[in-house]
Amino acid sequence: MKSLIELKCYHSDFGSFFEQYIKDFLPKAENVEKAHRLLVDYIDDDSVPLVLRRFNCKFENEINPFRRRGKFFKNLSRLFICSDNEAAYWFYCRMFENNFILELKSISSLFEEQVFPIGFSTDSKLHEDKTEWKKWGRSSKDSKFLGQKGWLHAHLHDVNEGFDNTELTLDRLKVRSFRFLHPANHFPIPSKSKFNNLVDTQPKDFGAVSEIKSFIFDHYSKRYNSIWCEFLEYCDSDIEITDGSVDL
Repeated sequence: MKSLIELKCYHSDFGSFFEQYIKDFLPKAENVEKAHRLLVDYIDDDSVPLVLRRFNCKFENEINPFRRRGKFFKNLSRLFICSDNEAAYWFYCRMFENNFILELKSISSLFEEQVFPIGFSTDSKLHEDKTEWKKWGRSSKDSKFLGQKGWLHAHLHDVNEGFDNTELTLDRLKVRSFRFLHPANHFPIPSKSKFNNLVDTQPKDFGAVSEIKSFIFDHYSKRYNSIWCEFLEYCDSDIEITDGSVDL
């Protein structure tokens, strides 16, 4: 990705910005399609733990146990573990490594070897440690890919907002996990805090603007056409296409 320092005086609509700066930095369709097949198998295999974005929820008289990263929860019908954005970001970065994704046999192997980070760093206030999950932190290579250049890794379908956190059924946990990990549910977007020289008419982070999400949705539906219908089904998609453009 280009550093946003190069773009600080950019003024245009999002469509032009996307064509010039984002389109050519998206994962290859064949890599996303391979990841999709592996993720569908993973979600359908109840013997492998789900990984979810951590969330707030009172459960069995404990306040927010699912804010704790790196701990396997066994209370429900399928084992699961919570992460911050690190697990999803790590998996997204791997989409740009052809050998890795094309040679990957299963998602379960990633769990068996604990190859991805479950969090940026442990938080003693949450009683987090490395007892159950060994790998934490982000490699310098992955840090340089987006974050250090002023970009964010955004989600097309929400991974936390919009869920009823009292509804911890297996089906809803599967939707959360699928949305969290799937590369077609991710897109790079300028960080508002680091891109403050753009014309800014939006009250929210760019990645949360509905018009931008609609634009990405439309592009991805063509780019990843072969898996798109099944992707939407597993995501339990709730995105509505909106008309009009958004200015940056």
